[in-house]
Amino acid sequence: MSQRELASRLGVSRQVATKALAQLADRGFIVMTERGAFTRKIRHATGWRLTEFGYNGRSATKEFMRWPKATETPVEEAAKGKIERLAEVA
Repeated sequence: MSQRELASRLGVSRQVATKALAQLADRGFIVMTERGAFTRKIRHATGWRLTEFGYNGRSATKEFMRWPKATETPVEEAAKGKIERLAEVA
């Protein structure tokens, strides 16, 4: 799913969707499986997978369980509802 498609589904700006994906990756909930590119003849979005589930015959890594919980910034608190909706969409 592209950042633009994610932003459209959540009703947020592309920048917010980009930050949400970065935050989910930073905290170990998702990892990139294939980098998107515009240099190919056929454009494609970056591929992501949830670490909670196995992938291509490999076991789930559950990287999020090793992330030390930190206090949330005001921006993170404001975006919390949007990020939770991201999990529902995915």
